[in-house]
Amino acid sequence: MLGFYAEQQIKKSFDEDLSGILTYEELDVSVVNRRITLTRPEINYAENNMEASEISVDGINYYQYLVNKKIRIGIIEITDPEIILRDKEEDSATGDSESEFEEDIVVNSVEIKNGTLLKTENDTATTDMFLSLRNFRITDVSVNAEAMKKKIPFGYDTYNFEVDSLRMELNDQHNFSTGAFSGDNGNFSIDDLRIIPKYDKVEFQRHIPYEKDRFELLIKNVSLKDLSWIFENDSLRLESSLLIVNRGDLEVYRNKLIRDDPRIKTLYSEKLRNMPVKVDINEIQVKNTKIVYQEKINEDRPPGEVEFYEVDAEIQDLTNIGMGQEDFPKTKITANALFHNETPLQINWEFDISSKTDAFTISGNLEKVSEGAINSFLRPAMNVEARGGIESLYFTYSGNDDAAQGDVRIVYTDFKVNVLKDDGTEKSSFWSAVANLFISNDAVNDDVENNDLEVTRDKNKSFWNYLWLMVREGALASFI
Repeated sequence: MLGFYAEQQIKKSFDEDLSGILTYEELDVSVVNRRITLTRPEINYAENNMEASEISVDGINYYQYLVNKKIRIGIIEITDPEIILRDKEEDSATGDSESEFEEDIVVNSVEIKNGTLLKTENDTATTDMFLSLRNFRITDVSVNAEAMKKKIPFGYDTYNFEVDSLRMELNDQHNFSTGAFSGDNGNFSIDDLRIIPKYDKVEFQRHIPYEKDRFELLIKNVSLKDLSWIFENDSLRLESSLLIVNRGDLEVYRNKLIRDDPRIKTLYSEKLRNMPVKVDINEIQVKNTKIVYQEKINEDRPPGEVEFYEVDAEIQDLTNIGMGQEDFPKTKITANALFHNETPLQINWEFDISSKTDAFTISGNLEKVSEGAINSFLRPAMNVEARGGIESLYFTYSGNDDAAQGDVRIVYTDFKVNVLKDDGTEKSSFWSAVANLFISNDAVNDDVENNDLEVTRDKNKSFWNYLWLMVREGALASFI
C-alpha cells in the first residue's frame, strides 16, 4: 500500500507540479527498485530548454520524503542531453522566488553522458557558445533554501568532466575555441586553445572603429593546478597554484593607417587592480612560445615585423586579493626569447598591482642583433635600412603611469643608415648622407652608456609603446 501511494504521488507531482515545465514520452516508477525513469524528457524553464534520451533517478529514499519531506537520492543519470540557454534580462523577482524555496535535496552523484550545450541570444539564431560534453560527474550535491541564495545554487564535494570541444564568440572581431579539455577536482587540461579572427587583415579594418589589434593565437596545451572558485560579494574569485601555457603561437597585426583610439590605455597593474574578477595565481609558466608582431605603417609597403621565438617566461604572484595588506607581494616576470630566432633576449619586470601610481621596474638585454633583424622592421615600415649590427644593448628603467627614468648601454659596429627610394629597392644617396650626418662621426664603432634618461608616457598608447620609447631614447642618445 505504501509503495502504491508513493508511486501515485510521484506521478501526480510530475504531471501537476511540473506542468508546463516538464514533458516526456514515458514515466516509469519502480518503488521496489527505488528508481524513476523518464524517456525522452523535455524541460522548458525561463526560456531555456533541455531534451534528453533519458533521465534516471536511482536510490530514492521514500521514507525520508514521506516522513521528513527531505529528498534523498543515490544517483541521477542524464543521457544525451541537448541544452539550450538563452540570454535574458535579470528578473527583479528572482530573490523572492529563491526565498520561498523550502526543499532539502541531497544527491550522492549526478552524471551526464554525451551532451551538448548551446548558448544563444534571445529570439535569434546566433550561437554565442557551443560545447560538446563527453561526460560529467559531480558528487554530494545539496540544494536548500540557503544554497538557492548564492550564485551557484547548490553545494558539492567533488567533480570531474571531459569535453570534446568548445566554441564561442569572444568579441565582434574574434572567436574562441578549444579542442578536448578536462577537469578533475581543480586540475584542468585544455588542448588546442585558439583565438581566431573572423576576417582577414584587409577585411578586419572595415569592422573596427579605430586602430585595434587583430589576434591570431594557438596554444597546444594549457593546464591549471589546484584551481578553486567562489563568489564573494557578487565577485568571482579564482585561485590556482600553477598555470602552464605550453607551445603558444601568437600573431598580432595592427594597421597604423586607421585613426587612433583616443581612449587612455591603463597599465597592466591598473587593469589587474580594477578587474571585476579576483585572482590569485601563485605561478604562471610560459613555455616554447612564438610571438610575431606586424605593424602596417605605409600603404605601399608590407608591414614591419618583429619576431620572438622560443619564449619562456615565469610570472610569480599574479594577484589582486588582499591589496591593503603591508606584505602584499609584487608581481615578478622573467622572460627569455630569441629575437628574430637569432638574438638572445632577457627581460626582468616587476610591478606592484596595489600601487595606485602603477610603479614598476624593468630591465633587459639583447646580444648581437644583426642588421637583418633590425631591417625586418625598419625597411618595410619606414623605408629605412640600417648597416652594421648592434653587439649588445642593456637597459634598466624605473617608472610609473606618468614617466620612467633609467640607463641604457649600447655597443655597436659600423652603424650607418640608408634611406631607400620610394620603391624600397635602392638607397637614396642624398637622404642617406643627410641621415648619417646625425650619427656621431665618432660613434660608428662605440660602447656608449647613457644615464639618467627620462621618458614621458603617452597615455593614449599601450605599455609596449612606453617600453619602446625607453629603448629608443637610449639608442638615439647613443647614436646622435
